Amino acid sequence: MVLCLDGRGYLNCQGKIVSADNNKKFLTYVVAIVKMFVFFGLGVGLLFGIFQSIRRNSFDGFVDGSVVGIVGALILVPSVILLDILQKVKCYLRYKIVDFRTNYERRILVEDDYLSIFDLLCNVMHDNKKMHICQKDVENGVIEAVTKRSWRSFGENITIKLFKSSNSKRTIVVLTSKPRISLTLIDYCKNLENVEIVVNDIKDGGLSLSPLL
Repeated sequence: MVLCLDGRGYLNCQGKIVSADNNKKFLTYVVAIVKMFVFFGLGVGLLFGIFQSIRRNSFDGFVDGSVVGIVGALILVPSVILLDILQKVKCYLRYKIVDFRTNYERRILVEDDYLSIFDLLCNVMHDNKKMHICQKDVENGVIEAVTKRSWRSFGENITIKLFKSSNSKRTIVVLTSKPRISLTLIDYCKNLENVEIVVNDIKDGGLSLSPLL
């Protein structure tokens, strides 16, 4: 596929502008926090309530479960949020980026030909011990990989798509990282790091690149 550049991003073969939606980031984060409170409170409360009800042979155990769920959420969730915020500050200081979505994406224009970039990306991901390439399709310009589990997540799916620009010496690269578990609410900036590590490796290869909106 050949893509043409414009001032706002890039134009695909159907003529649709592809651009990142950076609106409502704060609201999305607040919603994720609320969901954590609700899911943790309900989950712990329900399990403890069932246990207490069976032990007492009475539904009154769910009252205790509700209290345990609420208190547990009030103790654990703020700790998780604080750790996540610290990771966000660390990533900002390192990468100067404020886009902390769990489904993280970067679009860049690299000053090199399509095949060279494809080979470079394959080598970069192969050399990274935390990433494992699952599929690479040079004809369609797709590289898919997974990462190992860590304390921050159960692993991520990384997809890299390459597009030939109108200039044969320039290649458009779209890098995406998202949690393997779709219900993940907070990733401690793990997906951002996955993408930025690959981007930095491209830079370390001596290639010139510029971001696309």
